[in-house]
Amino acid sequence: MIRENVLISALVLLAQLGGGTPGTNPAEQIERSVTQPLPQAPPPPTAPSPDVWVPDRVIPDSVYGGTSVAPGHSERRLPNGGYYAPPLTTCSSGSGQCSTSPAGEYPAPALRPLP
Repeated sequence: MIRENVLISALVLLAQLGGGTPGTNPAEQIERSVTQPLPQAPPPPTAPSPDVWVPDRVIPDSVYGGTSVAPGHSERRLPNGGYYAPPLTTCSSGSGQCSTSPAGEYPAPALRPLP
């Protein structure tokens, strides 16, 4: 009976110490669990931006002659298919006169008149 108790105690102690196999001491197990890489979270879903970049455009100036440069800017796409443009200041190369077009709804940049 005492031998059985000693044998059972020895097996329980052996199991608590990691089974007695090489390389499985508790310090190594803790080190492996701490140094393994963390799982990466998937990137958050992104919605397409409603803003569209409109690059610089050179426009013929029929009033003063020469050309005017419309500076690059961002426009917001509207649900009805139009675009909301900010106020833009353009200056004529012919006269040096500057004018500001008001902010508002305009057709798509690809549908506007080009030089």
